[in-house]
Amino acid sequence: MEKENDLDYLSDYFRDSSLTTLPRKFYPAYTTSTYLINTYAFEPKDGILSQLKSSGSLRYFKSVALQKLLGDLDVSINNIRTRNEQEYQFFANPVKPFMLEHYDFRWVNELRKKDPNALILDLINQYRAGNEIIPGELLNVSTLKRDEASNMILFYKQMLVSTRTLQLNNYMVTNREILEELRRTYKLSSE
Repeated sequence: MEKENDLDYLSDYFRDSSLTTLPRKFYPAYTTSTYLINTYAFEPKDGILSQLKSSGSLRYFKSVALQKLLGDLDVSINNIRTRNEQEYQFFANPVKPFMLEHYDFRWVNELRKKDPNALILDLINQYRAGNEIIPGELLNVSTLKRDEASNMILFYKQMLVSTRTLQLNNYMVTNREILEELRRTYKLSSE
């Protein structure tokens, strides 16, 4: 949700704000929106599920409903991975070329100097909480097409919203149903 808010801010900013006098909050939003693609990607862990499937052990679950739900979980995981790949492809083109033309990597380099071992998102959150200003500029402003930049950012946001509300939501619902079925079938407590 924070990234989606930053994408809204960035889209609005590109549409009608100064491209030469950037506010302090511009580069944190620009960085989380376009630079930190992997920070926000969800990578499901499915090693045990794969072992259960490949060994044929799913048939030992006495609940047919549980067997079906585990199959549904496998489909949800594959859908998330497909969606992650689609998002990455959009990052690769057009977002990455846009960044290479217009993003001032000196800004993130200066930010990283604060603590070279810290996660960039943690450094951004510290920056946002403080009042230090790390200067940054939009490069090649003369070639920046405001409406195209704004539209690209909003399209990217819509991809992320769709992933969150469809693929990730289906994954979470299926996980919850699996837990409920495990509790029901094996008389487990909800703790």
